[in-house]
Amino acid sequence: MKSALAIVIFAITGLSLYAQKSTIIKCNVTSDIPVKLVIQEPFDIFFGYLSYIDTCQTKSPSNSFTFSRSFDIKQATYYRLMLLDSLNTFVSLTELIAIPQEQINIYLTIKDAMINTKFEGPSSEGHSLFNFTRQDRISFYKPLNSYISTIKPTSNIAADVDSLAKQYIQPYDSLFAKNTISNEYLISISANFRLTSSNFLVYELYSVSNGNVAKLNTHERVVMQNTLFQAIPANNPAQFSLDNGTNYLAAYALYMQNQIEDSNNIDTTINVNNRSLLIKYRFKPFLKLNNQFWQEHIWAAYLSSFIAIYPDMPSDQIDVFEALFPKSRFTKILHEQFLKKHTDIPIQKSPYKIIVLDSTCSYTSLNDILKSKLRRKNIFIDIWATWCAPCKDEFRHNNQVDSILKSKNIERLYISIDAFCNKKRWLEYIQKYNLGGYHIIAGKELYNDIQQKIPFYSIPHFAIINTKGQIVDKNAIRPSNRNKFLKNVKEKIGN
Repeated sequence: MKSALAIVIFAITGLSLYAQKSTIIKCNVTSDIPVKLVIQEPFDIFFGYLSYIDTCQTKSPSNSFTFSRSFDIKQATYYRLMLLDSLNTFVSLTELIAIPQEQINIYLTIKDAMINTKFEGPSSEGHSLFNFTRQDRISFYKPLNSYISTIKPTSNIAADVDSLAKQYIQPYDSLFAKNTISNEYLISISANFRLTSSNFLVYELYSVSNGNVAKLNTHERVVMQNTLFQAIPANNPAQFSLDNGTNYLAAYALYMQNQIEDSNNIDTTINVNNRSLLIKYRFKPFLKLNNQFWQEHIWAAYLSSFIAIYPDMPSDQIDVFEALFPKSRFTKILHEQFLKKHTDIPIQKSPYKIIVLDSTCSYTSLNDILKSKLRRKNIFIDIWATWCAPCKDEFRHNNQVDSILKSKNIERLYISIDAFCNKKRWLEYIQKYNLGGYHIIAGKELYNDIQQKIPFYSIPHFAIINTKGQIVDKNAIRPSNRNKFLKNVKEKIGN
């Protein structure tokens, strides 16, 4: 009953019931290895996270430090706290939903490679539960994966997404009944899980190679997506700061773009302050939005994703955005993103041959690839995607890195997480950047197996496997950090 009331309150108010007040996150770290703490929060749209790096780091074993920062937030906000070792290698991830005017005390202890996390504060049991259930991504998404594997055209997806969200919310109902979490926290966590569930289903409905989704025709998938966006609207600014909030907004931008009625893909011209602006047909749907705040955010979300994915995106579309939203803080970021994307990456000759593995055959696990093609080999794994700008930035360093890896008899394996429908672009990028080594697109089973063996939360992500088939580094140093990269490779491989 309490949960139902909380959701009704959210439906009426969104999460805007909070005034702008300070939230304090205080973290005490004790570690037997040198580490540093990085706190990240969502940065509105498609641009990732803002990072706050603590300057006080552990200098020697058994050292400790305390990080404390005040955040002025208007609504519940998702935060990630990462511990990195002296080589910038990932050590641990702590996730939480912070409430305005809340103080959260976190105690992180690392001893003998074991990590213990403890929360103190008004909703500490809720924070502990959220962080614990998020550690195993495979288990966390199991209910949603099970649903999508049995979805049918007759599925009542609006009711089903609510039922799925309630599975996640139920343990928090129990905590609320015991008065161990606040009503505000229950409202926020309920909204977060409804958003997470809908976001997952919306993106899966784009993936026609996954489960029963492949059996749905285009119209059936679009109808289901529309139903989800009606049940849980993407245009609630209070959702942007939640986990998956910006992804959901970007998904809606893509959905809107796909609904363009103009089959001839005709551009249009509008007049802004006596200036004629050419709007590319892909952006025309956003002109129909009558809320400027919503229009600015969704336009920026799609423009950012468009820059990342399409190399031929003309820069004048950023000028159009700037003219339409002259005071937008996204303009500078979009220009920087475009410049970074279009700075030529020098193409060098690789000592490795390009070998493309058949992504549609029986490679359902990492072991399948090792046994088939890379038995008793040292392997450097690069997990990437064609839409990932940082992934392509790393290719700048291939010339120096490849020759060194080859001299140490280390093979390169590139695993793409692109959708199979992007196979043509994937093959083009392999040739464009002369990516010598083995290549494969990870299907669902292979992707899940990799996530279990080499958990990653962002790309590019790197790992090292030795000749015994053992994963000796699940989060290897990036090639761009050349000195630490070479030192790390030597330590892990031993030659």
